[in-house]
Amino acid sequence: MNANIASATSDPNTTNNPASSTTTVTVNADLSVRISADKPIIRPGETLTYTVEANNSGPEFANDVTLTMAVPDGTAFVSLTRPPGWDCTTPAVGATGPITCTTAALDVATDTFVLTVTANAASEDTTITNTTTIASPVTDGDPGNNTATVSTALWTKLRVYLPLISR
Repeated sequence: MNANIASATSDPNTTNNPASSTTTVTVNADLSVRISADKPIIRPGETLTYTVEANNSGPEFANDVTLTMAVPDGTAFVSLTRPPGWDCTTPAVGATGPITCTTAALDVATDTFVLTVTANAASEDTTITNTTTIASPVTDGDPGNNTATVSTALWTKLRVYLPLISR
């Protein structure tokens, strides 16, 4: 903001008539992401469904938000359900690779995505891990909660557990 003072009366010191002030406005948002899997253990050929929650706790909206995740190693892409207002790129059905979703603005709200994959055949037991990250150019009040990970066991062999009864 600029201001300049003038008067019809003669001013003996005109150097102090103009003034200026600058105010910087910083948009603040608190983005976070959560991911969960519908099963703790799966077998080859079974589907695994992830629920991903992209959240903005505010106090302001976040612009140019990007959510990244991947079709985890040992799985194949089946489908992704995205909320309105988000654009997503995914691998082809049956493939692996990155998933990137973007939105122009995320209000103070939670948007939910549902990712479905199929477990591939494996020669030995392993762990399927999926990590997701949310980002925006706005100042984030707590960037420590912008990444989340979930792990699911992939069992290749049938396990039978019998109770041990002692007499």
